[in-house]
Amino acid sequence: MRVENVQVIDEAQPNLNPIKPRPILNMAIAGVLGLMLGIFLVFLIEYLDNTIKTAEDVERHLGLAVLGGIPVIKGDESGLISMTDPKSPVTEAFRILRTNIQFSSIDKELKTLIVTSASPTEGKSIISINLASIIAQNDKKVLLIDCDLRKPRVHENIGLANMEGLTKVLMGDKDLYDVVHEYEDVSNFYILTSGPIPPNPAELLGSRRMKEFLDNIKDDFDMIILDSPPIGLVTDSAVLSNIADGLLYVIAVGQTDIEVVKSGKEQLNKAKANIIGVVLNKIPIEGRASYRYHYYQYYNYYGDEHKKGKRRRAKA
Repeated sequence: MRVENVQVIDEAQPNLNPIKPRPILNMAIAGVLGLMLGIFLVFLIEYLDNTIKTAEDVERHLGLAVLGGIPVIKGDESGLISMTDPKSPVTEAFRILRTNIQFSSIDKELKTLIVTSASPTEGKSIISINLASIIAQNDKKVLLIDCDLRKPRVHENIGLANMEGLTKVLMGDKDLYDVVHEYEDVSNFYILTSGPIPPNPAELLGSRRMKEFLDNIKDDFDMIILDSPPIGLVTDSAVLSNIADGLLYVIAVGQTDIEVVKSGKEQLNKAKANIIGVVLNKIPIEGRASYRYHYYQYYNYYGDEHKKGKRRRAKA
């Protein structure tokens, strides 16, 4: 066909701005979606994380007062950190705990104090050791007894032999002062290890001999601290609570399920234990703003003195 009335008005030009891809727009959309997904995941994890994380959680679920909070202790600093690093925030946290324990029972003097937790690996032995050391440094005569006759840890953390200890004393084979250890670097700080593991730990701890043993040595010490097994696994702590003046409940932050902690408290209540309060252990310094602010302020208060002291100890 011949079309004579068709003319070219404008010549076709290529589009300099391609329709696809559009990297800036795609990045903006991806950023918004990623932010929304991240917020959703944070809320989901927070919702599914059924653990104790703050003092408010303790008061809401357990109805107990928090007497102290101990930050995370590095693995190579475990043991008597109150002696190896006396100006650290961890040591200061133990001093605060010591003071709060003194004020927790004004009407009734605490001579025997049990330290326990709901589950293993919550740090109750480290709490017991450093708390006993801090109290002894306050010009008090303190005896730390390892009453965990299943998996004793006190002698390992301090570096003592465990051939003879509490079980030998209760069986009548040894006297207390034949097997007790006096810590060299802390005056008035005495340690009684568990001794050989018996076949019947609960019966031995709940025996008449155990009660008579504590009654006989109460006048010799200002404070007796008993490091006992986790209440969520065995009944040893519940048995001991009947012959002790008070009990300190250790809870690891973000580790122990709330139901496990509540179950442990119910067992202690059935045994009519005098729970004086809770210690929140393994608090992450980079965690909630309140903890982060407290420990950062502590470091700023001591300034470079604390850091220089750590460097001098490292060189030594």
